[in-house]
Amino acid sequence: MSRKTIALVLFALAMAGPLCAERVALVIGNGAYGGEMPPLPNPGNDARAMAAKLRGLGFDVVEGTDLDRSGFFSKMKEFSRRAEGAEAALLFYAGHGVQADGKNYLIPVSMETLEDKTDLRADAVNLDYVLEQMKGRTNLVFLDACRNNPLTRGLSRSGSSAGGGLAMISAESMGGGVLIGYATQPDAVASDGSGRNSPYTEALLKHLGTPGESAGDMLTRVKADVEDATGGKQHPWMNASLRAPFYFVPDSAGTPPPVVTAPSIAAGADAAGSAANFSGTADQAWEAVKDSRNEEVLAAYIAKYEGMADASLWVEIANERLNELQISKVREAAERTWEAVKDSKSEKVLQAYVAKYKGVAFASARVESIEKRLNEMRASQDWEALRDSGNFDLEAMLAYMRKYKGIQGAENWVAEVDRLVRQELGLKGNGSETDFEDYLQRYMDMPGFEIYAPLVRERLDALKEERRLRQEQEEERLRKVAEAPQAWEELQDSNNYESLMAYLRTYGDVQGAESWVAEAYRLLLDQLRPGVRFRDCAECPEMVVIPAGSFLMGSPESEKGRDSDEGPQHRVTIPAPFAAGVYEVTFEEWDACVADGGCGGYRPDDEGWGRGRRPVINVSWREAQAYINWLSQKTGGEYRLLSEAEWEYAARAGTTTRYSFGNSISRSKANFDESGKTVSVGSYKSNNFGL
Repeated sequence: MSRKTIALVLFALAMAGPLCAERVALVIGNGAYGGEMPPLPNPGNDARAMAAKLRGLGFDVVEGTDLDRSGFFSKMKEFSRRAEGAEAALLFYAGHGVQADGKNYLIPVSMETLEDKTDLRADAVNLDYVLEQMKGRTNLVFLDACRNNPLTRGLSRSGSSAGGGLAMISAESMGGGVLIGYATQPDAVASDGSGRNSPYTEALLKHLGTPGESAGDMLTRVKADVEDATGGKQHPWMNASLRAPFYFVPDSAGTPPPVVTAPSIAAGADAAGSAANFSGTADQAWEAVKDSRNEEVLAAYIAKYEGMADASLWVEIANERLNELQISKVREAAERTWEAVKDSKSEKVLQAYVAKYKGVAFASARVESIEKRLNEMRASQDWEALRDSGNFDLEAMLAYMRKYKGIQGAENWVAEVDRLVRQELGLKGNGSETDFEDYLQRYMDMPGFEIYAPLVRERLDALKEERRLRQEQEEERLRKVAEAPQAWEELQDSNNYESLMAYLRTYGDVQGAESWVAEAYRLLLDQLRPGVRFRDCAECPEMVVIPAGSFLMGSPESEKGRDSDEGPQHRVTIPAPFAAGVYEVTFEEWDACVADGGCGGYRPDDEGWGRGRRPVINVSWREAQAYINWLSQKTGGEYRLLSEAEWEYAARAGTTTRYSFGNSISRSKANFDESGKTVSVGSYKSNNFGL
């Protein structure tokens, strides 16, 4: 038989009988994203253009643009209903997509953030689920969903394996008759393009429906166009498992060619079509049976002509038709059986359904639901038996955990038994080292204990580490208690502030050294008289002791330039001396904090004015707190910001004039020119408190 004859007969088969079912397409374009997801300008255009193209090729199109998750599932439901038994089912998707741990997800426009896989399962659409809705004899998938997606950064931070593009989908895993076209190769990122359509969709629209060109050959030409359009940066990909070539438009004219009618077969070939009654050539016999939906007829044709070179194509088609009929019968039987057993409470009935349909693809969801129900029933029964017997010994509980841990449907009872086991093993914090060592010796070989052995070891190691640290701390305390008197003897006559502070930092919190510490505090307070300057460390700000006292806070209503929030005047008492920085905190002091690993590593900009001894600028209240915390940790002292009353008290320094230096101001007294820059600290005379 010539190739031309084969092509014509194939087309006749496609246009007649059960192979002439409708073509159905689901076309979705999502571009109006928000939040952390960048919007895409082209998917809406891509989807509308593709829907129009497919309608022109005779497809029944289910179309949606900028769908949230609910809208996505609504369109899929409609598509699944229409695609049942169709000649061809086609999916086209343009928009954001992401892969995590080898699975692909399509992103609805309602999804704005992505922290981990939980967000994907809750808010995205699993592509595997979409593909399950494709129920045509031939299934075509076109994915223009490999755009660069910033949400994968959050997914990667959560520990998931996240790629820049989509993961490879196995066409074979979807069964026969599948072709999958990707905008770019797996794990790579595609361009949205600068025109009205993406480069991939533009090429698809150009070549889709070329008469006489198979879908596979069309994608080869699409690949070449996209690579040319992107300068070789984007490489479309294809994965196929087709039983026969698929043509959007079968011949060059775009119209059905004439059907070649084969000569009649011998008169002995009756409707039953037994192998013994076929006569004539395989082509002639095929003409008689090509439209048959009778299993015996098809089986007879296969039995007679299988193995003949000229009949290989017809035998293959007959085999496929026969498989379809048999699968259809199994489906119908499974549907009837399901209706009979779906509400059953009988474990035996449910087990029988699982035994019969386990491994059958179209029944997998129902088998899974029954297995979950069986697990739930068994776990519940065993839990009730365990509970009612009062036999809550560890061996029985471990046996339950070994049987049901990780089993879908048993989660509630597993959680309760797990709680009891942890309580028994002291994993809630009430066990000792001896207890845990005993558990490891007694139960190591008991089935089920392997679930908890790592936790027991972890708890035992933690207790040992706690004991070691306590021993080290006690040894350190005893060492300091022993050396504190001698250190005090060397210190007490020096009467030196820095030495006293060093002593207090070393022995201040040592139990057993209280008497010497108290004496060191007494000497230190004698040192801290008003006007005394000191530093707690070489990099610390210089401090001065401010005396206790009282003052009239605020300004009189008669004062020139007074603001409304400066009153009413009221007396404030500062009951005890306190220390304040002699100068503003400088860049030099701030940079020392950063160099020591403090201040959150923040280095404020000096605006080009200079660093060193100039006051630090561009620092927020929160960043100031980070500096204070660093000082407190470094020195063992307690640093804080001045209160408003303390600040005014220290700034006035006992004066009642408008400024601490009088009622008038000049550039010789202060730097107050708004257009000027800061000057180094210490450039002006200090006030009466030494600030």
